[in-house]
Amino acid sequence: MKKFVASLLVVFFVVGFGFAQGAPKKVLSSGDINAFIVNFTAIETEIEALDGKFEEVLDSADIDDDTPVQESFSLMRNLKMPTEIEAVFEKNGLGANGFEKMIVITTGFNMLEMEEQMSMYVEQYQNVPEMEAYLEEIKKVTTDLRNSIHDDDYTLVKSRKADLSKAFANDE
Repeated sequence: MKKFVASLLVVFFVVGFGFAQGAPKKVLSSGDINAFIVNFTAIETEIEALDGKFEEVLDSADIDDDTPVQESFSLMRNLKMPTEIEAVFEKNGLGANGFEKMIVITTGFNMLEMEEQMSMYVEQYQNVPEMEAYLEEIKKVTTDLRNSIHDDDYTLVKSRKADLSKAFANDE
């Protein structure tokens, strides 16, 4: 299970530091978020049972440190999942584009977490000149991440943050 969560974190960090050109498309419904929360453990278990196929697909995106952030986001969001992986998402209520929905949900959730941390950092270090450049960089990353998902999707994720937090915590 930890392997799946680690894969989700890789997805988050790759996607999280990128943003889509133009307005991001809306992909979530409240039913999608509910299905993700209710079926998170099943999704995780079924993906892990595919013996590394999920990781192989992520690796196939061919993203490295030199890949521009817009391109990284586009590559991850548009990865074509093998039929077996698509079937896991469909079976668990996320539909044929379940991977993209998972990216948007995890990105939105992590965005909310980053916003909370950012508020604490700003409050703690606002009067420390040496931290100004660091705080500005964090603000830029936070803004880029926030711009990577549609406002309606972000609002849906935010409305279920506590439930998502429990689903992720139950995994540990």
